[in-house]
Amino acid sequence: MKNNGLKNGINACFKKGHTPFNKGMKGLTTGGIATQFKKGQKSFNYKPIGTERIDDEGYILIKVSDDGPWHKRWRPKHKVLWEEKYGPVPKGHCLIFLDSDKQNISLENLQLITRGQLARLNQNHLISNNADLTKTGIIIAEIYGKMSERKKMK
Repeated sequence: MKNNGLKNGINACFKKGHTPFNKGMKGLTTGGIATQFKKGQKSFNYKPIGTERIDDEGYILIKVSDDGPWHKRWRPKHKVLWEEKYGPVPKGHCLIFLDSDKQNISLENLQLITRGQLARLNQNHLISNNADLTKTGIIIAEIYGKMSERKKMK
């Protein structure tokens, strides 16, 4: 009615001094008590800590905590494995899978590289399904990085 500029004469606002129908009825329930959560009850889809699952992008996620927001409860398994052995991933770096298989989680298949190297690997299509070729691609990406640094110096 408002969009079309129509009026029907009914004013939906409460008059001053109006008492709402539910005044003094704190915690009023109108049914469904049997289906409400009880104190200490867990939801039907609760997963214990240590549960693994695969996300939409193909990464294996592992549940590491029960509290906090979603992104802090579930973490990529390859990052958890890396951090147990080498500590946290430094800022400006990332982990890649050398054989491009996100399901193949082993320290031999993980490589820590800089974001700049990752950009050059993607630009020049140097990431392969073969781990040895990807390692060679990382070396080539380093060379491209040094070449661009020298060009900027000139």
